[in-house]
Amino acid sequence: MIADSLIKHLNLIVQIHAAVYEVSRFCFLLLYIVAYVTLTMMMKLSLRFGYKEYVAKMPDFGLQESLIVKELVVSRRSFKQDIEHFIIESSDLTFLSRISEGSYGVVFSGRYLGSQVAIKMMKRLESDHEFENEVKMLVELRHPNVVLFMGACISNDYKYIVTELMRYSLDKILYPDEHEQTLHDLSSVIHKALSVRKKIKIIKDIASALAFMNGREAPICHRDLKPSNILLCDNCSIAKVCDFGSSRKISNDMSRNIGTFTYMSPEMLTESTYTEKSDVYSFAIIMYELFFEIKPFHELRSDGDGFGDSEFLISVNVTKGNRPFIPEFLQISEKERLYLDLMQKCWAQNADERPSFSEILSMIELFPK
Repeated sequence: MIADSLIKHLNLIVQIHAAVYEVSRFCFLLLYIVAYVTLTMMMKLSLRFGYKEYVAKMPDFGLQESLIVKELVVSRRSFKQDIEHFIIESSDLTFLSRISEGSYGVVFSGRYLGSQVAIKMMKRLESDHEFENEVKMLVELRHPNVVLFMGACISNDYKYIVTELMRYSLDKILYPDEHEQTLHDLSSVIHKALSVRKKIKIIKDIASALAFMNGREAPICHRDLKPSNILLCDNCSIAKVCDFGSSRKISNDMSRNIGTFTYMSPEMLTESTYTEKSDVYSFAIIMYELFFEIKPFHELRSDGDGFGDSEFLISVNVTKGNRPFIPEFLQISEKERLYLDLMQKCWAQNADERPSFSEILSMIELFPK
């Protein structure tokens, strides 16, 4: 009897579950039909009252990506056409030894068609824009104090910029202990290399290159002027400016905070108007290093006696109007005093008070030889 009762209850439960299932199916089907009809009516009404215009305004991210890719392809095709006379085949290049390395990539000495050259290998694939910008700048900037551009090599994996070979940069000469690269061939003359006469020649060469860049119909700012971007010939008698990856034709929409903190002008740090006078400030800091052979704001660096290596401290000092410390105990000739006065004019807090590079050259011409 108990078993029969249990079976009846179980059958009843099954029947109830079956009924609930059927009701659920019916409700779901009803909801689906209502949703379908509602959506269809909304689509028809939308199409009637301007849905097409609305859709046209909606961002199609897939289409945008497609357009961006197409623009990049067209841009690179145009770039290759612009420099077709400067394209170098990788088979024509011979790599010899590594000269230097940085965030941009690696520079090797090498040979191209029998000539000694420097080969700059771009490290990152995302540096395509910087590579193309630098090549375009080098094609345009033909000047005795701008490193001579030989050509560019573009492969699937790497991109190379080929220039004349100048083994030494100003920072290597000023601070040889910081560079692992061997300088044995210059070790005997390293302290004699930068006589006052040669320092003045380097200053004049840098100013000449920048006056040429700033004096063009469409003026160009270097934006990363520093000792490592000043190349020297073996006897340090000729200086040439290099590394134009950050350089731009002057415009109102140029990015701020470009460059190396120690050499950035107050207006670059405070995101004010950027002009060629910002390069003049960087030039003044290089003059300081040339004459005193010490790093600017060395007292704020970890290798000094100050508060530690801090870009923040340097930027605060610069924006407040402070400048690198000038040692008073050094004996300075009248000729050197003229150049130090020029240096201080070039790092004026107000960019409008700094001389242009053409004015700097005119002033140097009036200095005693």
